[in-house]
Amino acid sequence: ISQTPAPMKKVLFIAVSFFALACAVFAAEKTYPYKDRLGDWVYQNFTFKAKKGNLDKARDWNGEKLPTEGFPRCNIPGGAVATLDGPYPAPLSRLFVGCENDKKSLLLLKQGAVLSAGALLIPDAYATDSAGEVRMTGGELSVGNLKEADHNGSLFVGAGGTVSGTGHFIFSDGTLAARLLIGGTLSGSNVGTFSVEGSLPHFTTLGKSDNRVEVRKTGTLEFILDEAGVASLDLRKSSLRLQHGATIRVNGAKYNGPTKTILLVETPALSRSGTVNLETAGFSPPYQATISYENRGLTLRVSKGK
Repeated sequence: ISQTPAPMKKVLFIAVSFFALACAVFAAEKTYPYKDRLGDWVYQNFTFKAKKGNLDKARDWNGEKLPTEGFPRCNIPGGAVATLDGPYPAPLSRLFVGCENDKKSLLLLKQGAVLSAGALLIPDAYATDSAGEVRMTGGELSVGNLKEADHNGSLFVGAGGTVSGTGHFIFSDGTLAARLLIGGTLSGSNVGTFSVEGSLPHFTTLGKSDNRVEVRKTGTLEFILDEAGVASLDLRKSSLRLQHGATIRVNGAKYNGPTKTILLVETPALSRSGTVNLETAGFSPPYQATISYENRGLTLRVSKGK
C-alpha cells in the first residue's frame, strides 16, 4: 500500500488547517441584523460624522459608507446638523437624534424627504443630558411600519429613563405616520415636546391596535395656530392616552380668524389618568380660548369676546 510522503503530509495538514480557520472566521462573521444568545437583535452601527451635512450622502458618515444594508442603526451625535430633502434609499432599524454628548443635534426633514425607520428616538433614551430636535417642514416620515415587524418600535420624543435629556419634534408640513410616545414617566426623566405648527401637517397612526399617541408625565403635546387654525391629529383608528402630569398646550399668537371650534385630536378613545395640564397662551383680546374633552376627541374653542 502506497503512503503519502512526509513533506506532502505537511503541506496537506497546513492546507486543511487554513481551510478550517477560514471556515471558522466566516462562521463568526454574522450577517446583520442577527439575534444574540438572549434573542435580542444586533444591528450594525453608523455615526453621522459631519458637523453639518446630508443624511443621504456617504461622505457624511463614518467610514464614508451610507447606512443601507441590514436595517442599520444610525446615530446623529450632539452638535451635528443633518438634512434630508430626497428619498433615503433604505429603511433604518433605529435612528437616534441626540447622543454621545450634551450638545443638541438637529435633523431637518424638508420637502421631498422620504424616510422609514423602525424606531426614532429624540434623543437617546439612555444618554445623560443628551438633546435632540427634528424639524419636519415637508416630505414623508414613517416610523414603526416596516414589513419586518420584529424591527418596529415607536417615535420617542423625550421618552426614556431618568437621564435628564430633552427632545423636540416640530411638525409644520408633510406626512407623518407613527406610534408616538412623548415624555417620560418619572421625575428626572427625559422631557419631550411634540409641536404641531399650522394647518399643513398631516399626522396619522398606523392603524394597528397599539399604535397610539401617549403623552406622559414629562411630555407636552403642543398646537401652534397659524392665521386660520391648526391641523388635527388623526387617531380615528387608535387612541390618545394622557398620563398624570401631561401637558396639552395651545399657542394662538398668530390666529386672526372667526369664532370656531378646532378639532385638535380626533379619536374614539381618549383616556386620562390623573390631572392633565391644559394651557392656552398668546391669544390677544378679544380672543378667548378653551380646551375641552369631547366624544370625538380633544377640541379647542376660540371665541371673540366683547
